[in-house]
Amino acid sequence: LVGPLRSGRLIDLQLVPMLDALYVSSGFSDGVMRLMRRADWFERNYSSPFGYELSPYMTRVERQRAREHTLYAHPGSIWA
Repeated sequence: LVGPLRSGRLIDLQLVPMLDALYVSSGFSDGVMRLMRRADWFERNYSSPFGYELSPYMTRVERQRAREHTLYAHPGSIWA
């Protein structure tokens, strides 16, 4: 597991294409979400607001912590 996943930021819009990466986050502000939807690499965005939280790609780990500290990703599943 990798995490905890955090929220997306504007800089992520530049980092993903620079690194030819996949993208996973716990969420975004409304403005960043609009930009994410328009990104050329949107099909590589495996983030919670786009329906992936309840998938094999992510897990909630309840450890009596604030909810924003409990979302983790399964990198092997995402890259498969």
